[in-house]
Amino acid sequence: MENSLPPGETEFDRLLGVMSAIAEAVNKFNDPETGRTAYHDLMSARGTERKPKPSAPADLRVVQAPADETGDDDTPAAQEPPGDQAQAVAPRTRRARKAVGKRSWQRVDVNFRPTGKQALGEFVAERKLANLYAKNTAFVFYLQHILGYTAIGVGHVVAAYDALGWKPSRDPENSIAKTASATGWLDTHDMKAIHTTHNGEHEVKYEMLSKKASTA
Repeated sequence: MENSLPPGETEFDRLLGVMSAIAEAVNKFNDPETGRTAYHDLMSARGTERKPKPSAPADLRVVQAPADETGDDDTPAAQEPPGDQAQAVAPRTRRARKAVGKRSWQRVDVNFRPTGKQALGEFVAERKLANLYAKNTAFVFYLQHILGYTAIGVGHVVAAYDALGWKPSRDPENSIAKTASATGWLDTHDMKAIHTTHNGEHEVKYEMLSKKASTA
């Protein structure tokens, strides 16, 4: 049964009186810890202190039934935390290296010392081949006009380098394509039928000739 308040007294007034009496009783203890304990006990006895809500036990766990007992396995996978946390949790995987494609050309066997025709060594000895552009163009010219090849590929040009003991480009196909784009001496629209242009033939016949060969 609820206690009735005297006329003119509110619940707030009653609580103030209770707390004053409790404070006076607690102050009689010399030990602060004992006084604190007595304060809580008195407040609880008076019904003025709120009781804390009960918390779940720390070791309480929710056990999920295995898939073979529930008849299905539709439980969604655990979601990864967003943002930087996902990067920290997810294991790092190495990026797969791109597979190096096979080259589109092969070395071919070419006789650079044909009977009745000028050898390649004599042909280049008469010319100043200062760079890869000049060498690529001279080799295509020789294969086309001296040996009579009509289907000249990258492998034929590399074979010329090998025959002379010269070091070709690391990427011969790209080197030949750059010769065409940079100088206009070669036509490489079909890399299996490379040939010299008019300007390229003029360069090999006249501009690349050494002074000694041109006056002979």
